[in-house]
Amino acid sequence: MNKVIAIPVVPGIKKKKRVVIYARVSTLEGKQDSSYQLQVGELTKSILKNPDYELICIYADKESGKTNKRSSLQKMMDLARAGGIDLIVTKAISRFGRNTINVIEAIQELRKIGIEIYFEKENMSTLDPTIDFMLMILAAYAEEESHQISTNTKWSIMKKMKRGGNTTTRLYGYHIEKEIFTIKEDEAKVVSFIFDSYLQGVGYKAMIDILHEKGIKSPKGCERWSQSTLETMLTNEKYSGDSLLQKTLYGKSIKNHDHRLGRVNQYLVRNNHPGIISRDKFEMIQKIRNSKTKNDHKGESHVISPYAYYFYSVDLGKYLTRIVEKHNKKYEVEMLLGSKNGQRVYLRFEYIKEGVMQMAKYMVDNKSAITTRLKELKKPTLSKLELEKERLYKSLDGLPLSERLEVYGQISDVRLRIEKLTKLSEMIDGYINIARKLSKEFDIVLAKDLFSSFVVKGFDVHLIVSLGGDGIKNLPKKENRFHLFDNQITHLFKEKVLKFYLYVH
Repeated sequence: MNKVIAIPVVPGIKKKKRVVIYARVSTLEGKQDSSYQLQVGELTKSILKNPDYELICIYADKESGKTNKRSSLQKMMDLARAGGIDLIVTKAISRFGRNTINVIEAIQELRKIGIEIYFEKENMSTLDPTIDFMLMILAAYAEEESHQISTNTKWSIMKKMKRGGNTTTRLYGYHIEKEIFTIKEDEAKVVSFIFDSYLQGVGYKAMIDILHEKGIKSPKGCERWSQSTLETMLTNEKYSGDSLLQKTLYGKSIKNHDHRLGRVNQYLVRNNHPGIISRDKFEMIQKIRNSKTKNDHKGESHVISPYAYYFYSVDLGKYLTRIVEKHNKKYEVEMLLGSKNGQRVYLRFEYIKEGVMQMAKYMVDNKSAITTRLKELKKPTLSKLELEKERLYKSLDGLPLSERLEVYGQISDVRLRIEKLTKLSEMIDGYINIARKLSKEFDIVLAKDLFSSFVVKGFDVHLIVSLGGDGIKNLPKKENRFHLFDNQITHLFKEKVLKFYLYVH
């Protein structure tokens, strides 16, 4: 007879659901503010009573608008995408967002990554299949609502234009409030520089370099200006004090609209506001532009080369340009080129491609070693973040709601960093998949996806894989250096060694 062996059952520790609260009110008025506190208070009590729940964070927005404008919601979505949330509890569907389309998109994204949302008022979970029917009704309602709002808004704007009213709310160089244009002196100097430079024959690239060297950011806050931004400014009559209304129709240039929609009138208001430049100067620039361009390219977007603003030279303090040189019309040679104050950087692009592909191959062949070493490097950071998280949770005791929400904002940031660090293996898998393709055939898009930064200093090329995805010009610490590849090259008829360094941080 076979002997029966009893296997003792070891009780496991039940993992609690990581729960967050999301609350929203439409305005900052007193009545809404009390509603806001009530939402958070009631939801907090119900979660703390449930032994299967762990309240890890509270997200709350006190502003109106679309979901993509609310910082707390975006923080919550970031943590959800990183895998740091199991359940989101909110008061009602209407509290999750005012714009129905944005709400539906957020719900669908969260469902795809396995995160449940519970709406207390409706007593409904996004895991319940019956919610799909409600979402269909909401989507149909939202589409009609959006159409009505759009129609009413366009009608209102057209009526305002016929009266000569201003519809511009933002313009670089001005502060606009209640249709009153006030010149911002610091930005006005930049506008004058751009118009004067064009009259003096300065090219767009040179203008962009000068603005970058002076540390002047673009209207959107970018480190470097784009040619399309400069062109738009140079053709904007508002800088001369005039205002041409109805330049666009439904987001498209008036010249490119479908004429079956009917005739569209434009309205020119002279001396609508104080000009930064004279009307004579503006008209002169338009004549110069028209004489240079036979074909009308307005309305077409300016396409930036995928090679632009990537190969950064420390020696020159600027990005290098990829060019194709033609020798005796027989063959072409790709080059990386840059110059400044008589100093010149000149490298054959074939050497660059070879080094990039070699580094990609190294990452594929040494995935396990890279992962192990990175985990060791990140251990001290992870320990510090865990301690900081505990400190922040302890500091919540006794704080009023407004201060608690500030602390929860910090907790969210810390937890997001922890989640990313604890998923190093998955993150590296993603980079390895890119490296595998790049190791077989060079592609600039794949190179930029893999190496967030490409920094050249002398004959040293530094390729940086940033797990945070940030492009940097300052090199990481040497402890983050993983590999060195020497490439023997011929440079200006001399033998040189082009060194490629791989960093992962």
